[in-house]
Amino acid sequence: MIRLNVSCAVILKDEKVFAAQRGNDMSFSGYWEFPGGKVENGESLFDCIVREMREELCMIASPAKALSHIYHDYGEFQIDLYPVLCDVIHEAFELREHENAGWFDREELQQLKWAPADMPIVNQLINGEI
Repeated sequence: MIRLNVSCAVILKDEKVFAAQRGNDMSFSGYWEFPGGKVENGESLFDCIVREMREELCMIASPAKALSHIYHDYGEFQIDLYPVLCDVIHEAFELREHENAGWFDREELQQLKWAPADMPIVNQLINGEI
């Protein structure tokens, strides 16, 4: 069974939350997620976030705090998701891999179709725990 270590960016700015919609060439195409990616060998969670945000969205993220680890079993693979609360240096972005992205009010988050592993983070944001 494949088990992946993935870091994702939870970005809050002016009471808005940043999310990205997975592109057509990605698994779970059309689902929304907190952007990030696989942690490379020898790479820290924070370094992974900075690299992935730059590669996928041309966004400069500043990791601030690691949040609680999430484990999710997708059946054909498992994921250890490590969310990182981030600030952004420059909030503009460019879609390189994603179909869409944007800033949402916490209440709007529940209207999006989320990747299952990201749902615990969504619930924490809606409940004001993050």
